[in-house]
Amino acid sequence: MDKIIAKTIELAHELMGDERFLKYNQAHEANDADTELQRLIGDFNLSRMNLHREMSKEPGETNE
Repeated sequence: MDKIIAKTIELAHELMGDERFLKYNQAHEANDADTELQRLIGDFNLSRMNLHREMSKEPGETNE
């Protein structure tokens, strides 16, 4: 079991050094730091929740 854990850790370190992972991580951090993008995502999620709520209503149900 210790060999499996050691190999898993070794693989994780290899993956974290991969250029594709590093580029993904940089893009992820840039997106998280982009306040305008985060505001737009929040607006989208709010609209999606409102749409879901409206679609879940029974026919004839009001907004009250």
